[in-house]
Amino acid sequence: MTMDRTPPSGYVFPIVDAEGGSLSIRIAAAAMLVAGVLWWAPAGAEASYEEPAPYEVENKIVIEQARSVVWDRLIRNLRSDTFREVKENDGYDIIEVKFESTDPGNLIDCGRTKRSFAGDNSQRHFEYATADSTNYLTQGSKGDSYNVARLSSLDGRAVVTVKEAQQRTTVTVRVLFSWRIFLEYSDLDGRVSGGNGIIFHFTTDDPLANDGAGTPACVSRGLIENRILYHAR
Repeated sequence: MTMDRTPPSGYVFPIVDAEGGSLSIRIAAAAMLVAGVLWWAPAGAEASYEEPAPYEVENKIVIEQARSVVWDRLIRNLRSDTFREVKENDGYDIIEVKFESTDPGNLIDCGRTKRSFAGDNSQRHFEYATADSTNYLTQGSKGDSYNVARLSSLDGRAVVTVKEAQQRTTVTVRVLFSWRIFLEYSDLDGRVSGGNGIIFHFTTDDPLANDGAGTPACVSRGLIENRILYHAR
């Protein structure tokens, strides 16, 4: 698993780096990025996090057919699906399948986050799937209240290996996920003041682990893997 702090393509708001940046809403940039992406909460707010349940992801099948038959069927079915790109590398027994989603929670499970906010004479509670987009209220380091639009997206690449042995073909799928979270800050009158972002990378067999400091656990739900294997049958 790796992590990048990079802006999305076309993102027009300032990206705040770990050294901080110029925002009219004064925040500790690195800390607030962690708070918005994950489950940590600044002073004046509370948050809790529940990890996802474990998943048994099937990512390999054995088919009693020749490799050429399985390969041709898999390529044909993948290209009739809605994947962004299907690239075959026959010489290396590999097919690469690229995909993207604006509803990451359909494909990955990162648990659930609960937040509470007490400020401006109001008490608000927010609960959401950690993998998904949401909006909530929180407070800056000086007690000022503001809105956070938390935008979540996912893209990835499935590496599909198709190999023959003893007149049987084994198909194995390993998905590399890139989970992007971007935070847009605005005051209570709706004036946007900036934003920042972070990207997490993990795979089918190397999920994102809860590090005890706010990073959530994230696992594949197995839907991409199963969908590809279905096309091979």
